[in-house]
Amino acid sequence: MPLRDVLVVLYDGVQSLDVTGPVEVFNAAGLFPGVPGGYRIRTVSVGGAPVRTSSGLRLLPDGDLEGAELDLGEDTTLLVPGGQYSGRFDPGLTDWLRAHGGRAGRLMAVCTGGLLFAEAGLLDGHRATTHWHACEQPQPGLRPTR
Repeated sequence: MPLRDVLVVLYDGVQSLDVTGPVEVFNAAGLFPGVPGGYRIRTVSVGGAPVRTSSGLRLLPDGDLEGAELDLGEDTTLLVPGGQYSGRFDPGLTDWLRAHGGRAGRLMAVCTGGLLFAEAGLLDGHRATTHWHACEQPQPGLRPTR
């Protein structure tokens, strides 16, 4: 089995654990002897700029979100980690997800990262979960259920 791609979207306020946890899991999946394939993991941000996590840690992505759509395909997992949410995400990020996110074979969000998919319209007609505290904040176009 060939390597599959994982594209991890970074943004200011992202929670470092929501980035490193899944990255470690995808990396470990390719390390088992006798298991074919694995994952090629790449991080991107708007403009390829460094981001500050919610704890102040600085992360340097591998590349720019622009151009990353070339990496999207059936064997790609598009991963959006959770982080601080103040009611709106960077419009450049949501616009990119709206335009290109549907080309990924799999969409994966950690915690409040799902709100970014929702804001981009990628969850329309689907059910999703997130942290209970984020459900208490008004979300344009979202209807909380319990």
